[in-house]
Amino acid sequence: MEVSFGTGLPKMSETIVAFAEPLLADVPQTEAEWRTGLYAAAMVWNGLVSGIAEAEITTQLERGLEPSVDVLGLVRCLTERKQSLFVDDMRFIFDLQTQQNGPRVDVSAVSGLTR
Repeated sequence: MEVSFGTGLPKMSETIVAFAEPLLADVPQTEAEWRTGLYAAAMVWNGLVSGIAEAEITTQLERGLEPSVDVLGLVRCLTERKQSLFVDDMRFIFDLQTQQNGPRVDVSAVSGLTR
């Protein structure tokens, strides 16, 4: 497998924040809250890019989220976002970092395409 960087696509940090918007919209912009939402979104993103079934992605996410979260609904929502907004973006997210910077959360991501 060959991995390439510098895809010409928008920065993955911007893409994952846009992708995770349904998870981030109603939470305070704090590192802890955003980290949880972004990590969940990254798990779904990588699962979809890998071709993993929705049920398997849901099972994996359920292990890390509170029982009150509608994980299947979350996975379906993010699957629809991926298919409608990011269908041609097949990058894997290798690393995701968050850092509180005053009133906002800075996000950095390492990603690449496989061939």
